[in-house]
Amino acid sequence: MHLKPVLRWAGSKQRLLPALAMRMPANFNRYFEPFAGSASLFFAVRPELATLSDINAELVNFYKVLRIAPEEVYRRMIAIPRTEHAYIESREEFAQAKDKFERAALFWYLNRHCFNGLFRTNQKGKFNVPYGSKLPPLPEWPHVKKCAARLRRASIRNEDFQAVVNAAGEGDFIYVDPPYRRTSTRNRGEYGLGAMLDQEMSRLVDSVKSASDRGAKVLISYNTDLSGLLPGWNHNVVNGRHLISADPLKRVRINEYTSFNYPSRTA
Repeated sequence: MHLKPVLRWAGSKQRLLPALAMRMPANFNRYFEPFAGSASLFFAVRPELATLSDINAELVNFYKVLRIAPEEVYRRMIAIPRTEHAYIESREEFAQAKDKFERAALFWYLNRHCFNGLFRTNQKGKFNVPYGSKLPPLPEWPHVKKCAARLRRASIRNEDFQAVVNAAGEGDFIYVDPPYRRTSTRNRGEYGLGAMLDQEMSRLVDSVKSASDRGAKVLISYNTDLSGLLPGWNHNVVNGRHLISADPLKRVRINEYTSFNYPSRTA
């Protein structure tokens, strides 16, 4: 049975795991994920050699702390009351916290209690997502312990996606799950400061093309069809899902596309 992630994350592929697993290569050497987020696929397939990376420094700090001190960060997180008042206080504490263990616990608490698992910051880098509703149960300790053990088998990096993609070579597998293409031109700070912007797609495409030329196996999931940018690759729609919005009328249905550069296992 696969491990579920311990974080909620906007754009998480948890519901698409069966479809993504069917589209993975039959075998590979090392696993690379340059947009880690909740790392759903990583926890599900449990590769022996892996590199997880994300431009979000708070996310990376959380994973690094969780793998070395899971009991301490879990104890701190569950000690905070599950109330809106405690959430608002924790959001303020998070903006001031210096200790990496405290930041990790507060990050985890905010992630589990904010609206739809969003990580959004203002221009000053301050987390500003409101308190959520219909909150899911917190992960239990035995599950957290397993996830921490799995993370100890991975290299965890806070780097731009291009550096991680460039590190993959022949026979390696790269799962690329970039931030969704936005439905408006406004950058609301989703995923944190420095997250990939729509206009950087050409840089990402050039990176995965170079990796493909080196013999790496690449799987991309995105909310836009990339067949015109990656000719000769396999392209198909995996599933439909709804775009996150506080306004139910704006939760439009979008398509999830996959592109990969190796023979299909679903034909």
